[in-house]
Amino acid sequence: MHEQPTQQNIKEALLNLPSVKKVFEQLGYFVSLYHEAEEGKKNEVLGRMKKFLPQFDVLLDKMAAAAHYSIDDFVNDLMATDRLEALRQALAGAENKRDFSVGVFNIDYNPAEHRYVLHMPPYQGQDFQADFTRSMYLLAEKMAADEKVELVEGYSWIFNIPFVGDLFNNARFEDTRKTERNMNTRGEFSGSQRSALLFNKKSLREYLQTGEMPITTGRVYLRDDFLRDYLEPTKKQ
Repeated sequence: MHEQPTQQNIKEALLNLPSVKKVFEQLGYFVSLYHEAEEGKKNEVLGRMKKFLPQFDVLLDKMAAAAHYSIDDFVNDLMATDRLEALRQALAGAENKRDFSVGVFNIDYNPAEHRYVLHMPPYQGQDFQADFTRSMYLLAEKMAADEKVELVEGYSWIFNIPFVGDLFNNARFEDTRKTERNMNTRGEFSGSQRSALLFNKKSLREYLQTGEMPITTGRVYLRDDFLRDYLEPTKKQ
């Protein structure tokens, strides 16, 4: 017979989730941008944040007005106002388990579809560029061992980061705005746009200050091209 988790157990589990830490960091950045905005622009910043996270409107008001607001306060408020499910939905699957992980990637793999689909959970390391690059080689080794895999693909704002775009230079570019909206949209925000606003400061700043939405694109790397570019041992140095 399993014991039911206590409120303290639940709180500790939430405090240790990487995505909760990252979301709180982004909310703290929102508060900074709110206070930095000119008086006439503060309501625009707050309004855009509420449009993005309408289920947290009362909490956002509280954060904007507070002199100090810690991650402990955040988790306590989530639990006191029964907003844990709302947070789970807002995270858009960031903590979901996939079929397997390689380096910094979480991978969906359905052998019948002959493809790897890349997902990026919140990064917790010290050198994102080095770890991301190394993960490309590790994934190539994984792909080489399975002849059924014909391609690797991803749909994300992350391809706008220059070094990531360079790593996928030989992949096929796809404008996924229409496709992604049809497949994975809540309100006016696609899944990748939500992830960008939850986990990337630059995207959040541009959205809150100007209303500009994050740009998301797709990359499809065919098997032969991917293995050619990332399987050679000499390229791992």
